[in-house]
Amino acid sequence: MRAGIKFGSRWLIATRLASAVAVLLLSLFAPSLAQAEKVPLSPDAFTAALAERFRAALPRGKVEIAGALTLKVDAAAGPGTAYLDRIYQACQQDQGACDGLVDDFVAKMAAYQNTPPAPLSRSQLRVVVRPSDYVEAYRQAMAGKFELVAAPLVGDLWLVGAADEPTTIDMLNSKMATLLKLSPDEAIALGEKNMRDSVRRQVEGVTRQPVGGFAVLSGDAYASSALAFPDLFAPLAARASGDLLVAAPAADTLVLLAGGGDSGPKDLAKVAKAGVASAERPISAAVFRWSDKGWVEVLVPARRSRREAAASGQ
Repeated sequence: MRAGIKFGSRWLIATRLASAVAVLLLSLFAPSLAQAEKVPLSPDAFTAALAERFRAALPRGKVEIAGALTLKVDAAAGPGTAYLDRIYQACQQDQGACDGLVDDFVAKMAAYQNTPPAPLSRSQLRVVVRPSDYVEAYRQAMAGKFELVAAPLVGDLWLVGAADEPTTIDMLNSKMATLLKLSPDEAIALGEKNMRDSVRRQVEGVTRQPVGGFAVLSGDAYASSALAFPDLFAPLAARASGDLLVAAPAADTLVLLAGGGDSGPKDLAKVAKAGVASAERPISAAVFRWSDKGWVEVLVPARRSRREAAASGQ
């Protein structure tokens, strides 16, 4: 799977695909959609309207509003979160096409969510990197049902067990691990083992680049998972005399700076903050330094405003 991340079940990638397909279909069948019911365009009203449409399309499922442009859905495919931001953006960009886009989006998602998932296998296990607020949100949402398979990684980041599906990534919970006869620690270890070779190839691609500039791992939903394998960065760290920094602003992006010198942490922090601001699913703007014992978070002082600097006499 190389196209995005889902929280809780096989859903987010399907929603993105449905949004894109809906745009294409609308261009072909726009006349037949002229009589569709109008969809309100404020975030809260839009969310409420789509919740009602999902309930009508999933009569045996459960649909709840979790926040602006976010729905909790539990049907045959299992519990999950439907993010409506992309379909909402499409409606904002072409309000005349919105009703048809929503109709097609809901129809495709309902068909998908009514399909029970295939049995999970051990070969599907992977690991992903997520911030602590993501882990906490998952735990609150699933409280009393099952636990997220996760372990602290570094700083505010966690390593989360995942299951690779053809069109999405499932977060691994304790029930899924039990069905595979694995403990949480064993599930994470197997996930690392399953993806180590693919991560090695990605890292080797950037370790051959010249020292003294930025390098980026991107275009893969698991790019930030490379943080789970600090030993693979040892050759690049050696070439940079140990001066290797990384940041994971998004799930599909890992930024490296080798040989950045004293200004390296601030330079990378600036790039990471920009990445977080533009990411659909941001991870963290934190900066980490390589060591032979693993990553170590680098505390980068916040940039002060001119007024603050003047007040301090600097």
